[in-house]
This record gives sequence, C-alpha cells and structure tokens, in this order.
Amino acid sequence: MASAAETPQGRAIKEASIRFGDGRTLPFTPCKKGYIPIVDDGSKRYACPLHNEEREKRVKREGECFRTGEFDLNQFWEKDKDASKET
Repeated sequence: MASAAETPQGRAIKEASIRFGDGRTLPFTPCKKGYIPIVDDGSKRYACPLHNEEREKRVKREGECFRTGEFDLNQFWEKDKDASKET
C-alpha cells in the first residue's frame, strides 16, 4: 500500500505543512496547477499559469528576491540556461 508520504508530492506537502502550517495542514489552500519554470517561448515563469503574473510582480517589487522559505527559482532558470549552452 502506497502512502502519500512516500511520493515526492507527498513529501513536499508534508514539508510545507511543517514549515508554513501546524505540521498537519497548511494555513492556505495550495494551488494544484502545474508549474513549468520556462515555457516554450523561453520566458521565465514565477508560478503556475493562474498565479504567475501576481507572483512575478511581487518578486520584482521586492527587489527580485524570494522570501524566506520560498524556493529560489533562479536555480531552475540557471539549470535551463546551462543545459541550453550544452546543446
């Protein structure tokens, strides 16, 4: 029998609930839309299609910095830039 804690998504949800919630639930409803760091036209994405514009504005307004506890998306973007140089 598979447990949600055994899947990458399950582990991520558990980690987020510990970091941002009470260890059992999150204090917000998490988005279920897929996130792709760079789309076909080469532009960077800050969040899923529904939340990208709002988060991009917030990150830029805060000096291109991510908040404590947020994943630094530059890591995705740098990996993609490095991979495109190799091809």
